[in-house]
Amino acid sequence: MSGGADPRATLARDGVVRVRRPLARATVVGLVRAFPGAGSRRHLLAEPAVRRLIADPAVRALVTRVLGRRAAAVRGLLIDKREGADWALPFHQDRVVAVVARRDTDGFSGWSLKDGVVHALAPGAVLRRMIAVRVHLDACDAGSGALRVLPGSHRHGVLDDDATRRLASTTAEHVLAAGVGDVVLMRPLLLHASARSGRVGPRRVVHIDFAAGELPGGLRWRACVC
Repeated sequence: MSGGADPRATLARDGVVRVRRPLARATVVGLVRAFPGAGSRRHLLAEPAVRRLIADPAVRALVTRVLGRRAAAVRGLLIDKREGADWALPFHQDRVVAVVARRDTDGFSGWSLKDGVVHALAPGAVLRRMIAVRVHLDACDAGSGALRVLPGSHRHGVLDDDATRRLASTTAEHVLAAGVGDVVLMRPLLLHASARSGRVGPRRVVHIDFAAGELPGGLRWRACVC
């Protein structure tokens, strides 16, 4: 599930691809220094280290090959698993988007407020124009909460709980071990999960959502960095 110079074929088939250490070393070092262990965070797109990540030529090349040159970063998260702050997640899809304000629009549901920012569950038409770029700041494997994925599950569209359970019981999962500086590209509709980290050290991942195009119905992305 690793990709070479052009990961599009693997991403289209599996919904996920791992790229080994594509970033400039200064970009990775800057992220490690910016997030030394303060716990998981939302709304990272204003952070200087994250803006350097978004502008990194390798990131721009990976994203534009998949989404085109008009793609922009629309949400940034730090996922920081460590001793005392550890959790497991069942198989799920990443359907949440952050917007400026609520406007009732066809296909959007599950409205919520997180850290003062409006979020909603987006429809498949929006999610198919998005990818997540996940940069690993620590090495991880099956014993430290690495991502578990069901390859190809993104092609089934938006799934309800019953369909998710059926696919999870009939599809062979793959564990995405990663090293420091490795990048994982993932389609939001891919079913993925993670176990608790069984180790003392951290498992930090900077997760950036990229999207091609505006939202429908007058909705606006909460943040948009090109």
